[in-house]
Amino acid sequence: MLIQNKEVSEGDIVTLKMTYSEECLGKLVEQDMSTVTLAKPMSMVAGQQGLGLGPFSFTVPSDTNITINRSAIAWMAKTDKEIANQYIQTTTGIHVA
Repeated sequence: MLIQNKEVSEGDIVTLKMTYSEECLGKLVEQDMSTVTLAKPMSMVAGQQGLGLGPFSFTVPSDTNITINRSAIAWMAKTDKEIANQYIQTTTGIHVA
């Protein structure tokens, strides 16, 4: 049975909570019954001035689309607007008002 999160759609900035506790955020490219694909995946990292965004994987180019098995995802939701704006600024250089 295909279970889709109707609160999110392709093109949204979404957060995935992984079953092993890490959070991943990125632009939702597509989702199907068994996988979720994100563009330019990032994760929250602690820095000297508080939380910021860093690469989800240090060994993959930052502009890579990644496909994650749903079995590794605890939940998926639309990312908070402020964090989504920071993601857009980090990945594109565009400042969102």
